[in-house]
Amino acid sequence: MKQIFFFLLPLLAIVGLLTPASGSADIAARTGAVVGIVTAHGAPAAGVAVMIEVQVPGGRNYTAHTRTDHAGRYGFRHVPAGHGIASARDPRGLHGSERFALHAGTVERVHISLHR
Repeated sequence: MKQIFFFLLPLLAIVGLLTPASGSADIAARTGAVVGIVTAHGAPAAGVAVMIEVQVPGGRNYTAHTRTDHAGRYGFRHVPAGHGIASARDPRGLHGSERFALHAGTVERVHISLHR
């Protein structure tokens, strides 16, 4: 009996490590991702501040901030599903925004073009 226990114990530990936690699966089932590129005058805009604001059921708002990378790319993970707006502003005063609808389990591509 001890031999079976010592054989099964490591196997159960491995299975437990490979099974996703219920909390992370629950979050993924209610959220999505928002990704995109910010451009200014047709070229990628690096280091630009990007904000998303999503209206979620129950009247609450979800807000998150990031900056674009050297290629003008940005991304947000684990964003609650809902209708929102992505906006960007650079230090020179250029700005832009785009509306989006995010569904759970999806990736919404939102490209923003900056202008005066």
